[in-house]
Amino acid sequence: MSTNLIIVSSLFCIFVIALIIFLTIKKRIKIKYAIIWILLFAILLLSIIIPGLMQWLTALLGFQTSSNMIICIIVSILVLISIATTAIISHQNKTIRNLVQEIAILNKKIKDLEN
Repeated sequence: MSTNLIIVSSLFCIFVIALIIFLTIKKRIKIKYAIIWILLFAILLLSIIIPGLMQWLTALLGFQTSSNMIICIIVSILVLISIATTAIISHQNKTIRNLVQEIAILNKKIKDLEN
């Protein structure tokens, strides 16, 4: 890997980590989700800084090339994030439906009291 690519990739990882921390401070991202993203980019930063680590891990896991391992890991992470997001959305839909029903009941009680 060329020196320029190492520098640019490292700066990108540091930028993303700083952005996630900023969004967490501004309460745009919950801490439990921010930790996952920070850990992922910290691991990526480590693999950029220590190039032998990626080759060792590739051989350990039995992949032919590092790029195959990276693609497999990225797809796996995206699938896990999609499942987690689906669970969160399902829970929020249930909560919203319950809140709408409670509001409808309260509005009916208010109208009954007014009459």
